[in-house]
Amino acid sequence: MAPKKQATERFKFRAWIKPDNPLQSYSGMYDVIALEQKTCVVKRASLFAQHIFPLDCVEIMQWTGLTDRHGKEIYEGDIVKRSEGYNGDCFEPEWKCIVEWDDGGFALMRPRGAFIATLDSCEVFNMDIEVIGNVYENSNLLKEPTNEEKTG
Repeated sequence: MAPKKQATERFKFRAWIKPDNPLQSYSGMYDVIALEQKTCVVKRASLFAQHIFPLDCVEIMQWTGLTDRHGKEIYEGDIVKRSEGYNGDCFEPEWKCIVEWDDGGFALMRPRGAFIATLDSCEVFNMDIEVIGNVYENSNLLKEPTNEEKTG
């Protein structure tokens, strides 16, 4: 199932709190409640407490307005996977890429920066993509397998 557009909120953000922040007991992914001139107010969906961090302690990611085949929201910085299969008459292998803002829209980019497609074209061409992680917590997912790993 291709990514689906959601019409709930115009702008939505999440933040990855860097491990070397002043409040080191807090790190990881949080929902952004407010962005101010020099700070970011965040909270975890499962908790009531809110935390304020300087902007240089966080990486902000914007929601694309789309969801993957499981209904998970797709954000800038997400790692997505397209399973191998047929696209029309052509067989395409599995690929993994990063969702990035590029030239006025969200795009799927290879780890070394090569453009694959716009995220909107995945919806148009009914590409079956799935969020499998993000570049801050799961960068290992982008690692290409060695020849030894490929042969088992």
